Amino acid sequence: MSASLTPEASAVPVLQRRLVGLLVLLLFVFLLSVLLRGLGQVKTDQDEGLQTVVVPLGATELPAAVAPEPASTAVEAEPSVPRPDPLAAVEEPAPTAPLPPPTPTPTVISPPKPAASRVPSAASPPKPALAARWYVVLGTFSDAGNAKALVMRVRQSGFRAEAVPMRTGAGTLSRVRAGPFRNEAEGQGARASLIVEGMTGAKLVKEP
Repeated sequence: MSASLTPEASAVPVLQRRLVGLLVLLLFVFLLSVLLRGLGQVKTDQDEGLQTVVVPLGATELPAAVAPEPASTAVEAEPSVPRPDPLAAVEEPAPTAPLPPPTPTPTVISPPKPAASRVPSAASPPKPALAARWYVVLGTFSDAGNAKALVMRVRQSGFRAEAVPMRTGAGTLSRVRAGPFRNEAEGQGARASLIVEGMTGAKLVKEP
């Protein structure tokens, strides 16, 4: 015996199936997103060089692989600089011949010079003292003209005569004398002759 179902009772199973299907769909979408996220983060070195190729629908052959372009940031190769080999043998300089010892220069010792002997210079002979001479003094005059006239008179008598200037407190005087004579006797003879000529004031004196 079959019981008739109400419309509300028949709709409940349909709603349950739809709710289960919705939950399964949500779960699938969640898992798919997690999977895609993990694939996007993990990349290997091989994936970096891969190139995405679009294959049209219905194509039977794959297009030829396109060679990846070289990275623009490639570092240029530095020129190789040869490095010195530290283990290379260092060439040692050839030994030079030793220099001969310097020849000693003989030292010449000059003999000491003898001290210059000081020869005492011969003492110059003393000058002989002027021999005293004899004169006949005839007078002293303050007038030079009178003295000159007397000198001329004595010379006319044959004797040498001169007027010698004398400085006194009263001024310069002229002294007239005859001579010189070699000795007293010669002087006395001249004095006597001059007295005879009128020169009575004649005096014989000895002067240097």
